[in-house]
Amino acid sequence: MTVSSTWIVLDLLKREIHENTSEFGAKMAVPEVKRGPRLPRIRLPKFDDSGVEYRVRYYDIDANRHVNNSHYFEWMIDVLPQDLVLHAQIKCIDIKFDQEIRYGDSPRSLVKVEEQEELKSYHLIQNGTGKAAEAIFTWKKIKKTPLRYGIADKLI
Repeated sequence: MTVSSTWIVLDLLKREIHENTSEFGAKMAVPEVKRGPRLPRIRLPKFDDSGVEYRVRYYDIDANRHVNNSHYFEWMIDVLPQDLVLHAQIKCIDIKFDQEIRYGDSPRSLVKVEEQEELKSYHLIQNGTGKAAEAIFTWKKIKKTPLRYGIADKLI
């Protein structure tokens, strides 16, 4: 399995992206990058108004006082049909974080699953009227296996 990601540095006071100059890169121990990779554009289909609303709890936030990114993935997976989660595995995720979600917010997770050339799920995390994150998961179907319950199998 291969994983790659692209990161940016955000000036928390100015709320702006910080350029990776050679001086800055030396301080952060990262190489200078003249031009970052071209990222795929995420194009989402229309969603209906259904979805699941979540309440951000204290333990969902990180040291920056916003929701830890791992919760976005939980909310995206949580709204998928169980059959998809049990009988497919993720091949690729393209995700874009647009807006921070904070303690006390009530984000909504929307999903649309389509199978054309490939099986894909399209995800939108809304926060109020704003878009907090969007993603496309590309899936690979796996062989269906019966659920196993370990020791409980022997008791039945």
